[in-house]
Amino acid sequence: MKTVLVKNIKRDSLASQFYSIYEALRDVDFKDSISVNFEAKWLYPLMILPFCAYIQCIGGENKNENNSYLNAINFPDGVSSVSEFQKKVQRNKNFIPISVLKSTEEKNRGMLVDQLTDLIIKIINPTGEFSNNLTIPIFEMVDNISEHSKANKGFIFAQYYPQGSYIDVCVVDCGRGFVNTYKEEKGIVFTDEEALAKVLQGFSAKKEKGRGEGICNSRRMICEGLLGEFILASGSSVFVANKEYPMGKVEFQPIHLPNFYWQGTIVAFRMPKPKKEFNFSEFFK
Repeated sequence: MKTVLVKNIKRDSLASQFYSIYEALRDVDFKDSISVNFEAKWLYPLMILPFCAYIQCIGGENKNENNSYLNAINFPDGVSSVSEFQKKVQRNKNFIPISVLKSTEEKNRGMLVDQLTDLIIKIINPTGEFSNNLTIPIFEMVDNISEHSKANKGFIFAQYYPQGSYIDVCVVDCGRGFVNTYKEEKGIVFTDEEALAKVLQGFSAKKEKGRGEGICNSRRMICEGLLGEFILASGSSVFVANKEYPMGKVEFQPIHLPNFYWQGTIVAFRMPKPKKEFNFSEFFK
């Protein structure tokens, strides 16, 4: 079993958080069990959820059993039913527990996501159009798990930060990834970077027209509309966008990650509460 250390980060940006994941899992064979040790004082959904998914899907252990925050969010087991979710929230009203979305339990999965989004809205207490459209990116990312990943289960976790007036959301699966999705559904062979770029351009692996734009449109809404942050990783590639670079430093140009591989998908986004109203519909035409 390989010990992985999640170190402190200098900035709380999603890019810095992802780099901590990269450092921890660099040179780790995705088939190996891991022992996760969180050295970082402050932990965020993106720094936590991939290790929850890894432990459950590949194998491993948590070396931070006495960490009150990790216990409050039910790391690494998460909750997989509405009743578990409600019990956990009643015990720790300030924290949203990690949710495990099982592919074989479609009805329960939908109800669990509804519980999650209802709690997010209750905590943030948004107003106007933001209240009606806050959950769109969450549903889009969850749909990616159920429709494309072919994973047995997916994972979602969110946390609201009142001082910064933003919410961080992370969705993870250990499924087939974008390269295998395009290969199996369309017979097209891409590299990890090419596949990620195609996803961000809205190139669907499905035969139906008008599909495949959910991630693309969600990224536009988050970065261009809300001036938030967005990260999408799969295989040995990651795409990073923020308010300075809403499409990434080079338009739709993912970054290669040497000695790193994630079988499946990691997506994270930061949504600030908007300071003024804007038209959500222009991002989902």
